[in-house]
Amino acid sequence: MSITETTYKCKKCGDEIPANTNKNLTSCKCGASAVDGCADYVRVIGDREDWKQWEVAGAEDVVKHLPPLTKEEVEHYEGL
Repeated sequence: MSITETTYKCKKCGDEIPANTNKNLTSCKCGASAVDGCADYVRVIGDREDWKQWEVAGAEDVVKHLPPLTKEEVEHYEGL
């Protein structure tokens, strides 16, 4: 199962705000964009050219694209 999270990234300051803010209006550090959202809705505030929407991959998606561990790496991590 693919697990991703929708986020909004401010193009001015680079802050990332998740779409689900539990209905708490959350703004980026420069104030150019803000997000108010929950499981039912998302409201993005700010000029459309100042933010972008994107999907952030969850850990399960990232692991699929990692190369397998070498024998030395396996031995190292088993010894921790």
